[in-house]
Amino acid sequence: MYAIFRSKITQLAILIIAASIGIYFLWSYILSFQTVTFAFNSSRGYVEITRNGSEALYPSDGQSIELKKGEYRMTHIGDNLEKDVQTIRIDDDTSTVDVNFSFTQAYLDELYDREKEAIDAQLTRTYPGVAQRYSLTEAKLYADGTIFGATLQAKDTSSDNSDTLRLLMQKKSNTWRVAATPTPVLTVIGYPDIPRDVLLRINQVR
Repeated sequence: MYAIFRSKITQLAILIIAASIGIYFLWSYILSFQTVTFAFNSSRGYVEITRNGSEALYPSDGQSIELKKGEYRMTHIGDNLEKDVQTIRIDDDTSTVDVNFSFTQAYLDELYDREKEAIDAQLTRTYPGVAQRYSLTEAKLYADGTIFGATLQAKDTSSDNSDTLRLLMQKKSNTWRVAATPTPVLTVIGYPDIPRDVLLRINQVR
């Protein structure tokens, strides 16, 4: 009798241990995933999410999907878009991935031809004497076409104020605005909402 009772206790203990292990692995598997929302302008393109050994995913703008935590490759795809490939890491703190598309330089040049008149008009309204004092050079659009950068070179090089200045303008609510007073160097502190690589490219123009 005692032997039978002991055997049942042993079997019960084994079942409990097995169930505990199963619950542990199930819970670990559930916790290995993270709900992530991708946010981007779907009128411009879409993103491809890939990981070694996994099928490619194509989330819609605002769509929440379950991703296993770890590193992924995110590729920007669309007409007139730079095919930018980035490595993103999904972890416990990842809830939203904001995607910033950049147009190809050829398309940005086309956009600038259409926006040039509005940009020049706003610059003149902001600084009425700029055309008399400075030459506008290396003017172009950057990123998604809502950032304009150029250099202002003083026409009178004998003046104490003959430094080459960096001009940065942004298009918000369909209107161009001078982001800040032109300066010899554009800093991340002064322009926190402008991508670092854009500031670097404008600063490197001579």
